[in-house]
Amino acid sequence: SRSPDAGGRLVITVRVGSTGNEPGQVNWLYMTVQPGSSVLQGCPVWLGASLTGVRLASQVVSDASGRAAHPGAIPADPALEGVRFRLQGVGRDPGQGTLYTNLELSDGLEVLVGNTTPGCP
Repeated sequence: SRSPDAGGRLVITVRVGSTGNEPGQVNWLYMTVQPGSSVLQGCPVWLGASLTGVRLASQVVSDASGRAAHPGAIPADPALEGVRFRLQGVGRDPGQGTLYTNLELSDGLEVLVGNTTPGCP
């Protein structure tokens, strides 16, 4: 949906969900605009080849069913037209995680901003 932010600028609100998490555990959503992927302890990381410019976008606690819902907003700024944001969730899974024994990684998600980009429906 579209709505003004606290400064009166138009933003597009989004929600990124992750399921299959351990209930009641912290879940982080990271983002970057860098292309590529890497591998960390055998796990695919979809946040750029070097992890340069990776930022924390959101931190939530998963609900009783293991769903983590990350809120967000994209400014309605023409300069963002054609920008590809890459997102990946990291969930806490104490003692059972594949990453550092306590963490699990989601699949990656790429979001292309804009509606006038060629090839974008």
